[in-house]
Amino acid sequence: INATGANCSNVGSYGIFAANCSTINATGANCSNVGSYGIFAANCSTINATGANCSNVGSYGIFAGSGSTINATGANCSNVGTHGIFAANCSTINATGAIIQNQTTGDARIAVLYGSHVEAVSINTTGGTVPVFSQAVNTLTAQGIIYQ
Repeated sequence: INATGANCSNVGSYGIFAANCSTINATGANCSNVGSYGIFAANCSTINATGANCSNVGSYGIFAGSGSTINATGANCSNVGTHGIFAANCSTINATGAIIQNQTTGDARIAVLYGSHVEAVSINTTGGTVPVFSQAVNTLTAQGIIYQ
């Protein structure tokens, strides 16, 4: 699916959702002010979301689960409810140059779980009170690794 430049702001639970080995190209998409997930990839899916706006989302700005990949270079995941960027269950998120500012709720702006990895080089995390990372960066754990 080609959703380049799509406007998914102010929708219900999901701005962009890919499941079951799907691929969505959503470069520059606007998924701000969504109820739960700005961009969500599940079950070996791929979403290309370079420069996407996932700010002011209720729970997760960008979420990859169950072996999925999200390319979100330069994405804006500021001021979200739980995690700006979250990779779970052997998933990968490329978030070089991402913006994750002003987060005041949740336990970390960027988190990995169950063998996942996030590339978070040159990110902007000014403002907010939430720790940036769920674990020490550049350190492989059972949860995965966050590169910075």
